[in-house]
Amino acid sequence: MLDGSHSAQYAAGAAIAPLDLHPALCCCFQWCNIHNMFTAKPDEFSTWPTTPYFRNDVLVKRPDLRLEWCVAAIASPVHRQDQPDGRIRQWVFVPELSKYLRVVTLDDGKTLHNAFPDRRFKP
Repeated sequence: MLDGSHSAQYAAGAAIAPLDLHPALCCCFQWCNIHNMFTAKPDEFSTWPTTPYFRNDVLVKRPDLRLEWCVAAIASPVHRQDQPDGRIRQWVFVPELSKYLRVVTLDDGKTLHNAFPDRRFKP
C-alpha cells in the first residue's frame, strides 16, 4: 500500500510494483501497461519516411506491422494502382499473415501513409 514508508522509494526513482499500490490504483497501473504495449511504435519505422497519420494512427492500430512487409510491397508489388488523389496502392502477399497487405504511399511512391491486411484483394 502507499504510505509514508514508500515515499522515499518513489522519490528516489524506485520501480513501482503493482502489489505496492493501493488496490484502487492497481487497475490503473495495469491499464497503463496494456495501453503502452499497444501504442508503442516500432523503432524500425523511424528510418523510413511516413506521414503523421501512419505514425499516429496506423502503427497504433497495427503494432505488429513490419517495415520489411511494407518495403516489399513498394519494391516488388503483386499489383499496383494509382489513386485519383495521387497516392499509390501496392499489394504484396505476406506469408506470416496468410493475407495480402495493401500499402498506400504518397505520390512519391515511398512515403508510407497506410498499410493493412486486405481481405478483399484477389490477385
